[in-house]
Amino acid sequence: MVYQILKAILRLCLWAFYKELKVNGREKIPAKGPMILAVNHPNSFMDPLIVARYTKQRVGFLANSKIFKSPLAAKVFAYLHVIPIFRKQDLKPGEVANNASSFRKCFEYLDKSGTIMIFPEGNSFNELKLRELKTGTARIALEWEAQRDFTGGMKIATIALNYYDPIRFNSKVVVNIDEPILVADYKELFAQDAFEAARQLTDDIAIRLGRQMVLTENQEQEAVMWRVKRIYGEHLMQQEGIANTAEGNFFVLKELGAAVKYFSEHDANRYELVKDLSNQYFETIEQNKLREGFFSNRFGAWNKFVLVLLNLIYIPLGLPVFLLGLILNYIPYVLPEKIAAKVTDEIEYRAGIMMVAGLITFGVFYTLELLLFHFWASPSSLQFIEFALFLPFSGYLVLHYYTNLQRVVSVLRYLQLKRTNTSEIAMLKTLKTNIIDLCEEARVVYYAK
Repeated sequence: MVYQILKAILRLCLWAFYKELKVNGREKIPAKGPMILAVNHPNSFMDPLIVARYTKQRVGFLANSKIFKSPLAAKVFAYLHVIPIFRKQDLKPGEVANNASSFRKCFEYLDKSGTIMIFPEGNSFNELKLRELKTGTARIALEWEAQRDFTGGMKIATIALNYYDPIRFNSKVVVNIDEPILVADYKELFAQDAFEAARQLTDDIAIRLGRQMVLTENQEQEAVMWRVKRIYGEHLMQQEGIANTAEGNFFVLKELGAAVKYFSEHDANRYELVKDLSNQYFETIEQNKLREGFFSNRFGAWNKFVLVLLNLIYIPLGLPVFLLGLILNYIPYVLPEKIAAKVTDEIEYRAGIMMVAGLITFGVFYTLELLLFHFWASPSSLQFIEFALFLPFSGYLVLHYYTNLQRVVSVLRYLQLKRTNTSEIAMLKTLKTNIIDLCEEARVVYYAK
């Protein structure tokens, strides 16, 4: 019962935190275990929360033993079926990892047809890269099945998490789920060589995860991929007839990630040219405080005119509501980010901390504001309910209003620059055209390889 309540709260939090959370292949996860969910790990606390949100059955977790140091935390995590795993890098000199106990608890959980979530990479880093997988996931699955002569029906479902911006509020996430691996298929190999069976199963997990992820080799390639996506992505989607959806953008990012990796290794001159030109393009845009979208084909003079005209009506009319919403929401909105920055310097932990802190700060401040409204205004029951509903609505209105205000300011700055510095605008347009032409040439080369 408590787990279901927590899951309902989690569902609401994720809905509020992310602009879009798209799950592909949810139906491929069996309704019950014994099963292991093998998941990549780019965003620390957010990763298990997102997967648990979209899993029907209750899920146990393997987690870093460091979070069990507090007795109270240990009790809470035990209730939530979190099993500690001891990593060598976390042990003090002289300490020995007691993972036999962890494996035993996993077996007990699987004996009850349970489902366990494991992050085979072993640690969390905010990067578009699948790090070398540890063999622990495969060993647990194979040893559990071996105890039953490979008749237990154990499956491993691979789940790939792809974040557009792991720590930014109102960003997007695409979750891809592959067909589960049947562990019994490794029976003969296990009988011949248990170590080789674990290695092969680990490799197969890595292959399945990799084909569901956007991958680059390093941060430089990742930066190039994102810049090329912003400049060339719309053009590529039109050329290939790809819809501008979460799935469509994932496909484009995956292709661009692979292409960037290919050219960095096989055509360094072309890669460096695209990198340098795209860097110059975005540096110029940022120096002039513009937006890349202003140089899109779909953003012509008419679009600029309509955008400014509509917002010249919307901005003054919405100002009173914006100011009220700002007063009601400013403190609980900014506090989570400040709390996360104080708690940790590790970017992988920030999104989870921000979401939990936001749940607390908004809950506390909304409660206080409702109490103040009740005592000062003596509202009727209907007025009280209306104000309670207005609080979260006002928060979203503030974000919408502020986003539109920034957009209008950027358009006005663009129009001013167009009048006062025509050569700068012309240079940016030429630069974008040249980058698109280079990408088109590269696309022909890449698909002909």
